[in-house]
Amino acid sequence: MERLSSQEGRALLRKVGVKGSDIELDKVVANWDGYALVLSLLGAYLVDVHDGNVKYIREIKPPTVNEPRYERVQRVLRRYDEHLTQAEKEFLTTFSAFRLGVPPSLFTSIFQGVLPGQLPRQTHHTSDFLDILFRKFQRLYQWLIDRLLPSQRRVAARLKRQLNAPLADLRSRTFDAMIRRLVNYRILRYYPEANYYTMHPLISAHYFKRLKELPHKAKEIHQRIADYYLRIAGPIPERPTIENLAFPIEAVYHLCCAGSYERAYDVFWERVLQGASRVLTNKLNAWDVSLALVVEFFPNGDTSQEPQVSDLARKGWILNHVGLCLMNLGRLAEAVSFFEQSISISIKIENWENASVYLGNLTELYIFVGKLAASVDSARKALSFAYQAKSDLDKLNSLVNIAWATYLQGDNEIASATFQKAEALNKEMYSEAYLSRLAGIQHADYLRRVGSGGYARQVTEVNLKICLNNSWLASISMSYRLLGELDADREQHDQALENYNEALKIARSISVRDVLIEALLARGRWAARRGEVVAARSDLEEALNYACASGYRIYEADIRIALAWMHLANNNYLAAKAEAEKALLMSEEMGYHWGRVDAGEVLQALEQKF
Repeated sequence: MERLSSQEGRALLRKVGVKGSDIELDKVVANWDGYALVLSLLGAYLVDVHDGNVKYIREIKPPTVNEPRYERVQRVLRRYDEHLTQAEKEFLTTFSAFRLGVPPSLFTSIFQGVLPGQLPRQTHHTSDFLDILFRKFQRLYQWLIDRLLPSQRRVAARLKRQLNAPLADLRSRTFDAMIRRLVNYRILRYYPEANYYTMHPLISAHYFKRLKELPHKAKEIHQRIADYYLRIAGPIPERPTIENLAFPIEAVYHLCCAGSYERAYDVFWERVLQGASRVLTNKLNAWDVSLALVVEFFPNGDTSQEPQVSDLARKGWILNHVGLCLMNLGRLAEAVSFFEQSISISIKIENWENASVYLGNLTELYIFVGKLAASVDSARKALSFAYQAKSDLDKLNSLVNIAWATYLQGDNEIASATFQKAEALNKEMYSEAYLSRLAGIQHADYLRRVGSGGYARQVTEVNLKICLNNSWLASISMSYRLLGELDADREQHDQALENYNEALKIARSISVRDVLIEALLARGRWAARRGEVVAARSDLEEALNYACASGYRIYEADIRIALAWMHLANNNYLAAKAEAEKALLMSEEMGYHWGRVDAGEVLQALEQKF
């Protein structure tokens, strides 16, 4: 949040119950930089420990000028910890393990470790002489407190003594009172409409650090939480949302935290990805969520180490999945080593099917970064492994990769023959006339470029229906983008714009960087060729930023060519020449045939201007 003003901060402190002059309260706000969380914690502390008297704020040293907000929260919480009871500290440490809101129904089973139908265990004291003396002293102390303190403070003091028992030994009434105290402290937040409790992330981080210092306790807590989420997670609907997967996702996270990596892998594959359908990635395109989850299989999230599963095939799959997530999120340079490791493991254990799949992913990555010769070699190796694995699906994917990579290099003869082989195999396997998903999009892009626009439209319209039926959002976006290109070729510009807009709307709703770049590039290039400079500049500059930041050199060359057309339409000939020449140089370095062709077309148009 932004810094609160003096008036806003003072109002917050008074609402919490802090007493003092405006000048004193304004000084607290100024000293703590008006940070709402810190002010609410400080106010609750003063109310609980010093009856709200602002003068006692001097007990907590104010922050230095450049002290991070997290450190300020930490320092206030350390002061809180001096006054929290044993049970409260145990509760908050356990609570910090959760990432979602916590309903009250969990308090007994998770926080006190009591199964439904059991009572919390009670403390049993020995009856030796020292214990008898101790209990007499406790009664005497209670009698003195009851006589010397006002009624309200006597109740609070008695509760505090009760809360010094272990969390598991608290009776329900004391436990409920503890929860109310923590809410009053502003450490816990309760949302009655949803009936759950949460904790601010900075507060949670403070107690989670403590939980990690108790590894055995942490494992037990995470295991209980995982079991809870798996128990309440219902069946996944046919067209799920990310919310439908929330509980299985949390179960995987907590199982990894508990060290139950094998079970976590099974839950991830069976309930989050839904097996080969890969719901989280292929349908929801939530690659960021998937990456965050799969990183939990590495020690402390350190992906430079090995994933913590025993089976080598599973290790290879996890490494490949990290690479896929990184590639789809536009982190291309980071993805390479994960693909290489997964391929190495698959070859080592002679899992030729996985080796073919992982090489196919590496092929796609090589194309993005402009290593076209390497992409062809990789695709051909993938095809060889597909034959060893006797996998028709992997043969099909490898053929499409070879066709696409050779097309980009300008070898239309090989590309055409290989696309035809892929199409024939696809008909044999699925009795479908056309290639689908990414294979269908690449085939249609090729057909359009070589002058077979009618056939390209047939492939794309059928492909779009298949993708819509399966909710494959990335492929749906690319299909609309391609329909826009085909409409523009026919000069049906209203329909082209409608398709471009639909493609971009979908692309912005998912976390797949190349799909977004393609949609921006297509609409921006179309606007540039029509002389719509303002619209073209907006799309193309956004696309260029993404391409340069992530290392998509193929896209960068295409975007610069489109920018050259935009500058030409704006009569900025020097800028147009600079962009076209840069794209031409890049295309020469990559062996990108169509980049050379398109850049040459712009340069030829410029020559006619002089």
